[in-house]
This record gives sequence, structure tokens and C-alpha cells, in this order.
Amino acid sequence: MLWRVTSPPVTHAHLSRYLDVGDIPESALEHEKALQLEMASGGGKAPAIVEKMVEGRLRKFYGEVALLHQPHLIEEGAPPVKKVLETVGKSLGLSLTLDGFALYSGGN
Repeated sequence: MLWRVTSPPVTHAHLSRYLDVGDIPESALEHEKALQLEMASGGGKAPAIVEKMVEGRLRKFYGEVALLHQPHLIEEGAPPVKKVLETVGKSLGLSLTLDGFALYSGGN
């Protein structure tokens, strides 16, 4: 069971720059939001539609850069890593958390 919990987040960590959304610098979030707003605004869409598009694209961005929000590809339905930790912890009667990660790179 421990391998099931630890192995998948480890395989995801190489894609992450941050642990959680709160760790992403405000300047990076504002930049991404402005970029997504610019892309979604074309085509004369209603402001409410544009806002929903930006929200969805920001959720995708979080899944790309924040480990706890990345889809857990081994679990059916690809829930976020955070949800998998909660589910496994609950089944074990524990509160599982991920407090950080280190990224090591070698080779080229």
C-alpha cells in the first residue's frame, strides 16, 4: 500500500515546479491569467463565457505546475494527487500530507 501512495507522486514530481497552488508566485499567476484572458477574449464572446474559459485554463495550468493538482494517471479517472492522498489516507485511517519535494536532475 505504501508503494501505491509514494510511487505515483514521485513519478509526477519531475513535471512540477511547485507543491501547491499557494506556492506559485503571485506574479506568475497574474501573468498566466492575463495570457489566458487575452487568448479567450478573441471572437466576441460574452464576458461570463470568457471568465469561465479562463477559470478552466487556470485549473489546467495548476495541474501542470503544482504537484498536488496534477492528475494522478495511475488511478481511474485521473483524480488530482491531493485527492489520491486523501482517499488512501482515509482508507488507512490516517491523514496523509505531502509537505514538499526535491527535484534532482542528472545527465544532459
